[in-house]
Amino acid sequence: MSYETLADLARREETLVADGKWAELIQLQSEWEDTIATLPRTADAAELPQLKDALRRSRMIEMAIGNELARVGAQLAALRQGRRAVFAYGVEPDARLDARA
Repeated sequence: MSYETLADLARREETLVADGKWAELIQLQSEWEDTIATLPRTADAAELPQLKDALRRSRMIEMAIGNELARVGAQLAALRQGRRAVFAYGVEPDARLDARA
């Protein structure tokens, strides 16, 4: 296995993040781990461009995932706030309506 494989994995990961395919991204993680486990401990000078490309892409992916987590966190916070507001009005489903149906 060569270091070019890391760059290929980073490109695939980048596509999955851009497409919002989070489940597939998680599945790709095991491929990363398997690949890294098979690589030699040191890279040849000729392989440095692939390593740099993989690192650059990995950092961009990390930022994109962080941004997505922040976006989803903000949505969850808004939902919690809306739920608290509804309960503050004392609005609860009327159980009698269900019983009559």
